[in-house]
Amino acid sequence: MEAKLHQAYDAEYSRLQSTVDILEADIDGTKAQYAELKETVDTLLRTSGGEYDHDLVSKSALLQGVRCKLLALPFAVKKPYFARMQFQEDHWDQLDDIYIGRLGTFHDGQELIVDWRAPIANLYYNAQVGRASFKAPDRIWGAWRDVHGELLLKRQFVIEQSTLQQIFDRTISVQDELLQAVLESGADQRLKEVVATIQAEQNDIIRAAKDQVLIVQGVAGSGKTTVALHRLAYLIYTWQDVLPADRILIVGPNKLFLNYISDVLPELGVTEVNQTTFTELARRLLPPEIPIQPKLAPATVLAERSPEARLISFKCS
Repeated sequence: MEAKLHQAYDAEYSRLQSTVDILEADIDGTKAQYAELKETVDTLLRTSGGEYDHDLVSKSALLQGVRCKLLALPFAVKKPYFARMQFQEDHWDQLDDIYIGRLGTFHDGQELIVDWRAPIANLYYNAQVGRASFKAPDRIWGAWRDVHGELLLKRQFVIEQSTLQQIFDRTISVQDELLQAVLESGADQRLKEVVATIQAEQNDIIRAAKDQVLIVQGVAGSGKTTVALHRLAYLIYTWQDVLPADRILIVGPNKLFLNYISDVLPELGVTEVNQTTFTELARRLLPPEIPIQPKLAPATVLAERSPEARLISFKCS
């Protein structure tokens, strides 16, 4: 419903304004941190003499993390979060009041916004109001454990340009009202808003185990690219120690496709990912004496109905 008509509008409006103020201040602080770190890294580069320097490696990694945050913060200011949950864990007195957004943010030692890829955010996608559970890493034993409790509130927001426009309280898992609002927006906007409207089946694909081959098949427009991009963002967030972004390669059909997803990735907290087309990758890997067929060549061959055409038809390529 329209945000101003919701009974919790005043409280949610106040919360949004304070969050935006904090994020805007965070941008200034992060810029200063980035400038200081960059100066340190530049100095270490000049004095290392090309030899291994542990301090240089650690500071460079920290600089990359700050740069990624600096790229994501402007998007977070416009749309800090898209959901709120209240979760009461069994045998625990404290009520978890959680706001979920694309970029996790801390303020004064408290988690202001929970990243959508965090374990507890799984409740938003897969749980209904009532008894619920999610898997979380055990800080003592290191293994994953089931956290059980009561999901007391599941609220969704539409926020545009730091302005609260719509509020929906959910009592069932089907996100029909919010989904309808997103579907009525433009195509580019739909791709950017999908993190708020991911369905349970899509969420299972996005959060599937990393050590397995995953193939997503579907017709044009069924959301394959969207799910793939969000899975990429999830893997980088969850396994950043063993799966850094700069060691990932996205292979797309053409430059237009890569330009399209490049506008979305920073909003998901994904930067430094390598991108190329299949043709460019082939040129880089194959010896120069092996010719690369132009993109339109298969269509021309099919029109001529040559023996090669029958082979292409058989291979469906």
